[in-house]
Amino acid sequence: MSKRVDALKEKLRQRIVSGAAGYREGLPSLRELMQLFGESHHVVNSALKALEREGILLCQPYKGFQVARPYAAPAPVRSAAELNVIILEENIWQIDFWCWVVKQFELHHGDCRLSPRFLTDEAAVIEFLGRRPPDEPAVVVHATDAIVNAGPTIPRPEIARQLGHPLPLAELLPGLLDPLHAFSIPYQIQPPLLYYSREKEISGYDWRAGYPAFLDWLEHNCAPGRFAPLNIPLVMGALGMEGLILHTRPEIRAKLEFLQNIFERFRDNRFFNLHLPSGRFADLKQLAAGGLDYTLRGSFCAGAAGLPESAGRIGLVPPPVQPDGRLIQPVPYAVIAGNRCTSAAARFVEFLLSDEVQRTMMQRCLGLSPLDRILRAAEAEPAGYPFDIAPVIRYVRQEYPKSLPGQIYQPESDYDFLIETLTDRMVLPLLTGAADRRNSKRMIDELEELFLARAAQLRPELNRNRLRSQLLTGA
Repeated sequence: MSKRVDALKEKLRQRIVSGAAGYREGLPSLRELMQLFGESHHVVNSALKALEREGILLCQPYKGFQVARPYAAPAPVRSAAELNVIILEENIWQIDFWCWVVKQFELHHGDCRLSPRFLTDEAAVIEFLGRRPPDEPAVVVHATDAIVNAGPTIPRPEIARQLGHPLPLAELLPGLLDPLHAFSIPYQIQPPLLYYSREKEISGYDWRAGYPAFLDWLEHNCAPGRFAPLNIPLVMGALGMEGLILHTRPEIRAKLEFLQNIFERFRDNRFFNLHLPSGRFADLKQLAAGGLDYTLRGSFCAGAAGLPESAGRIGLVPPPVQPDGRLIQPVPYAVIAGNRCTSAAARFVEFLLSDEVQRTMMQRCLGLSPLDRILRAAEAEPAGYPFDIAPVIRYVRQEYPKSLPGQIYQPESDYDFLIETLTDRMVLPLLTGAADRRNSKRMIDELEELFLARAAQLRPELNRNRLRSQLLTGA
């Protein structure tokens, strides 16, 4: 048996024997286990077969692997304090954290029993919520707009009424709560970051100086092939290209020429490593292993690089941004789905904002707290965190208000159109050499006309949504 198979077998055994959430009677599917542990079909299947030979698992037709009776955790007794918790997540370092959250909540609240479900797409969440009785609430962690709009959700004042005291919403960073959306509760901030090898010199880097200055700095500090390919949506926001379709003709052309110059410089200096191994977060893993010097990520996913163990090899700094650009900082939210709120649901949501959960989340490098007091405490005493967190916190507190959407309304479909069009018709041709200075003018001419035509189609919808916003807010 290989070391990888043996290691996975032991991990699964420990979760089964301890009665960990999701491993009490059955197991996640083989495909889900592959995603959870980042292993191949062969490794996962071999580990499951080994546990079957040891009598810990039983393979049943059409049901998959089930936990054998002597090892199965007793079925929980249903009570008024039982609560469904749906966690929309597929990354193993995040899932391990949520298993810990479930366990800690049950330890602190002995009268509550959680039934966690780990799902990987919003359609599965919506389907589950549709099957459950509407008077049986469920907390959804990392809820999307589609999930919130799929059925009734509990407003924040009702959660506070169940608790008997307010949620700590006044301690959130400004702008995190949408006054027109009284249901979602932020529990994490995912700031974009520039990750770098601590073996490299970072002095002289100024993230506020913009992309031309950033490229000047890279030319003196980055060897060919030592930078991971850029996160295009992050770069578009940082360059001030959101809403580009709605700009004037001169503005569109100036932005397109600027974007062309940026990627021509990346190409001419051969910064990008175009031969990274396949798989999510391969760039962070290569950075931790010494195969890269820099990578730019659109979220705080340091846990994927093996932090805190690799904290001595990886540094984090704010990413570069243009003066008219913005750094979009994703914020995951939790909601209580259903038409009534129970004490268990209210207490679990409150627990997500507790010092214990928020500090552990940051210590495991999974995200930053949205609570200002937690951030200030970590900034004042950074020794308990596995990397230099104080500059990142200062950057988030300073830049978060700028990351909020502006007054220009642009449907998500048109933002996707902008990203995909620029990627396919400008960025890729520039990086692969298919576009050069001889045909670059024609490329920009075609994109300019394409965006102007798209703007003409979009403007009636823009006017409708602007009027709708004014009617709702009284502006």
